[in-house]
Amino acid sequence: MIILRVLKNLILFLTTIPVARLGKTDPNHFSQDPANFMFLFPLIGGLIGLIAGLYSLGLYIILPTLFLELKTVFPIKVLQDVLSFNLLTKALVGLMTMSFMLVLTGLQHTDGVIDVGNALGRRGSAEDRREIAHAWVVTSWGTLALFLVTIPTFLGISLLNQLVIVQCLITSEVSAKLAMVTCAWLGKPAREGLGAIFVRAMRNKHSFYMISLILALALCYLLSGFSGLIVASLGVGVGLLMVVFSNWLFGWMTGDVFGTANEIARAASLISLVVL
Repeated sequence: MIILRVLKNLILFLTTIPVARLGKTDPNHFSQDPANFMFLFPLIGGLIGLIAGLYSLGLYIILPTLFLELKTVFPIKVLQDVLSFNLLTKALVGLMTMSFMLVLTGLQHTDGVIDVGNALGRRGSAEDRREIAHAWVVTSWGTLALFLVTIPTFLGISLLNQLVIVQCLITSEVSAKLAMVTCAWLGKPAREGLGAIFVRAMRNKHSFYMISLILALALCYLLSGFSGLIVASLGVGVGLLMVVFSNWLFGWMTGDVFGTANEIARAASLISLVVL
């Protein structure tokens, strides 16, 4: 029962999947389980990737059929050429899958990217940057940060081979969650806030981190072979870089940096899987 409760709370925290309907949710466990069992994040990342992968695979089946129907309705040669163009299908799959993943994860990581971008554009002390990161504004820097993360993600999904898109999306999500675990493992806790709870629960817990690392490496290797190991390593690398970056920008690790690490690691993983 404890295992089911923990998995349920992890899914509730990281996704919008309505597993709360499966039983009563204890507010105390809901707030503590995701932090205490953060090392299992790669497992939930695999679930997110699986759902998104099946969604994108379904699009590759439905969209070409839809295009064929449209060609019969609009018998114009130029339009037929456009609708039969494979690049159009890939672009739509990339856009729709990325949008689906944003909905699936509740936009919580996207918000973190904007907040970190806002802070990057703020001159002054770390306290000043923390202040604007918590403000309900979107600056030009926040928009730029979102753009720089979103475009590679879109391109990565669009350019993936549809025969392995499910495996690749699972692998990229596992890597993204490993980046978050790495941030908590080595990050400096803030005085307060949601991010501080995760850092305090995971900081210097080397055995927990090894479980997370081995779990991520195993999943990525089983699904994508040697390329999967490289992608998992990217998750570690992004997490390490974000620890240094967060200390410089805010003075400690924040929840916004967790979200940014997730998005950057996902984008880097997808591009790597296309290249590899």
